[in-house]
Amino acid sequence: MQTLKKAAVNTALAGVTMLAGTGAYGCAKDETPPVIQSYQDVNPPIIQNFQIPEYSVEGENVAFIANASDNKGIKEGYFQLDSGLTIPLTKDPSSTKENEVWKGGSTEIPVGSHVYELVIRDAAKNEAKKEGKITVYSKNSVYGYAWNKSIGIYLPQLLNLEKDGTLDQYDKAFIDLVAKYPKAGELVPGIYGEFLLLPDFSMEKYSRIDEKDIEATEKILKLASDPNNKEEFEQILNEGIRDKRSYAATLEALLWEAYDKDFNSLDKLFKNFSIENLIKDSWRNSTTSNNYKSERWKIYEDVITRCISPLLAKQYTSDNFKYIPDPYRHHFSKETFEAKGSNCSGVSSFMFRCLWMNGYDFDEFEKHETNAACTLSTYTFDKQAMPAEMGHTILLVKTNGQIYTIWTAPL
Repeated sequence: MQTLKKAAVNTALAGVTMLAGTGAYGCAKDETPPVIQSYQDVNPPIIQNFQIPEYSVEGENVAFIANASDNKGIKEGYFQLDSGLTIPLTKDPSSTKENEVWKGGSTEIPVGSHVYELVIRDAAKNEAKKEGKITVYSKNSVYGYAWNKSIGIYLPQLLNLEKDGTLDQYDKAFIDLVAKYPKAGELVPGIYGEFLLLPDFSMEKYSRIDEKDIEATEKILKLASDPNNKEEFEQILNEGIRDKRSYAATLEALLWEAYDKDFNSLDKLFKNFSIENLIKDSWRNSTTSNNYKSERWKIYEDVITRCISPLLAKQYTSDNFKYIPDPYRHHFSKETFEAKGSNCSGVSSFMFRCLWMNGYDFDEFEKHETNAACTLSTYTFDKQAMPAEMGHTILLVKTNGQIYTIWTAPL
């Protein structure tokens, strides 16, 4: 047995030597052992949302909450304020694998505007970050007073009231009206903020809010709190292009009416309401307007910004401009305003300027389904007499896919 085993070994070795000698290889031998690298998760956590108020008031605690997810599990999270304050987060028991809830203890933030960064880190040290801003107002500010009245939801609408940094009796009185007539804000969204955009409420224009403004505003908010007037107030606030116009000139017209009329008289306006009737009565008959003789109509820019829609621009030009036939001259809008009259070209130019300054697009009707305007002129060509003679000019307005003509000369 031993002899046979030895022979087998010799034969095998001889075979290896023979193969090596002839240069025939079955496979190459890799001298370097393989390295198995460990898998590393490089995907950052996903921050689904975070719940931090935009506004707060001095002395109030702010809750910091973040919702996030990660396939390896979240290890830690925190909010870092630009002031250096760090709010660590802890995992809430209500968390699930798909939605981890991380909460920070309620924290009092110093007065001022603060930029913060939310940082969520997973077990593999991958990070996800989100930025935000919170503003904390003094207790003695407009916002602080409104907060204490439990109307914090309307803080963004009170921005213009906060601009000068003071809180006087009329600021408080306006906020008291917001608290007294919450139904107006529910039925007519944005109405409080629209009041504060009016020139009558602006320190830069005519005066700060005073007693007559408060009295008139209360009448209007009382009307706006009646569900029967909802449609009429929607018309008032939606005249023109709401997010581009200078302000709601139709609400201004109602305010001018409210200066003069008692509540019952105002209420009658809503029984047979139209924007046209409101504008005509206010601009012609209110004490504030004085049939266009008051200071509200003296400055070109003021009038342009007040005529926020084709209806209002047409009403102003009809009531104030005389037609001057002059086919050979183009009058510019300011020139037409100062002369209180022009040919059709000048009147069209003025009306277009009103619309353009209040957000209407110029021409390119093929690109705009609504809120576009331009002037259109006709010319008469005579081969024997050149150049061409200008004919009539009108204003074209595209609204909801339809093109309308606005006539700019007497019929």
